[in-house]
Amino acid sequence: MSHKQAEQEQEQIGSDKGSVEQVEQKDGENPAKTLDKTLALLQAPDDTSHFVGLALLKSILDNHQSLREDGAIVTRCWTAIPVKFLDRLLKARPNEKKSKEETQSMVALAVAIVHAFVTLLPSQMLKDANLMGRIDGLVAAVPFSTPETVVQISQILMALNFPSLLFSTLARTGQYSQNRDSPYFFIKLLLVDIRATLPSLQEQHKSDEYPAISSRIAESYDVLSNFIGYLVQSLDEDESQSDSRPFSLDPSQLLQLRADISETMSLTIEHLRECYDASIAGAGVIVPSAQIDNDSMSSASRFNTLGSSSKSMTEDPVTLAELRTLALWLREDDNDALRKEAAGITDILLALYAAEDIGSDIRSPILIALEGILAVSTGIEAFMSEDGWRPLTTDLKAVLASSSTGSVNRGIEIVRVLMTIVESDIVGPAKEEWMEMVHLSVQALQ
Repeated sequence: MSHKQAEQEQEQIGSDKGSVEQVEQKDGENPAKTLDKTLALLQAPDDTSHFVGLALLKSILDNHQSLREDGAIVTRCWTAIPVKFLDRLLKARPNEKKSKEETQSMVALAVAIVHAFVTLLPSQMLKDANLMGRIDGLVAAVPFSTPETVVQISQILMALNFPSLLFSTLARTGQYSQNRDSPYFFIKLLLVDIRATLPSLQEQHKSDEYPAISSRIAESYDVLSNFIGYLVQSLDEDESQSDSRPFSLDPSQLLQLRADISETMSLTIEHLRECYDASIAGAGVIVPSAQIDNDSMSSASRFNTLGSSSKSMTEDPVTLAELRTLALWLREDDNDALRKEAAGITDILLALYAAEDIGSDIRSPILIALEGILAVSTGIEAFMSEDGWRPLTTDLKAVLASSSTGSVNRGIEIVRVLMTIVESDIVGPAKEEWMEMVHLSVQALQ
């Protein structure tokens, strides 16, 4: 299709919106009849009918729960959609005849349709070629979409298991995505989704939607941490190995992603603070009412005083996922400003580390985060003021009494953190005593 033909189709599509209301008004009282007419429009040969049909279909599904919950009807509707027309909507771009707002509306309709069916179709249909084949178009539409549409695209790609395509042999063979920029835009999508969701996540903690939202955000963080790991590995590889990488990023993309990830990690720090403060103050997340003398207790002691109620935060999938990602970024990215900001949650990290019945899954990323935080003097000062030596050495003694490989690895991580403290110029007179303990621990772990 030529560029001129594409523009003509976009112009025709944009002029068809008035037909939607006319059909709805005629058959609004009979959803089954309207659905039949809608499917007939979708199977017509012209794009005018296709546009009206898609808009009607979205309206019908939005307003009639009985239709949404009928798997056979949903599948029938999806198979009736002309996917090539969806692709043309996704490719709508501003020009001299179409404004940015008009083309964004076209993209939004296509995305909304795909989003609806990703949600409604039976799980076995999510690998359908007509869904997977839309990945490139969805990713390419990101720069031309509204923030709301970007979030929907992110959710679609997560539901289609696109993350696994980034870090698997499928990505290497390009089975589903021929666009080399797809990974870049996908990571940006995840970052947009996280930043859009975190500010209101705390408020939704008791809502029925929270499990699904928290699961999605936790998955986004996990993909992001895998991506960061990939970047670190790629930077360590020889240039001769670059051809074997599933994708590559140019310098401008790396700089943009670095800024976006740092902004997202800043919001992550704020979210951790919000959750922890709510748990201590009794804002209804962990403890409905807790009267604790915060000033007379260390952060770890305050957290353990909350008893079994503290499990609400430590067992939230978002907590572990965001800690893993934040920890990796703090250690690998030389961003002193972010590390100083993260020093402000040292009390949270140590409280979580010392919480009773906590597993190594959460202690390991905390130790990694401390490595990054202790690279700045502000971090060391925060560690000392929160008596960070105590929970780490207590855990180290438990590690030395254990023979498991996992415990030994954690012991090495603990020693690495403690060595940073004892070698610091700002540590007080206990330095020699601590140094002796660290050296004895190193010998035992070897």
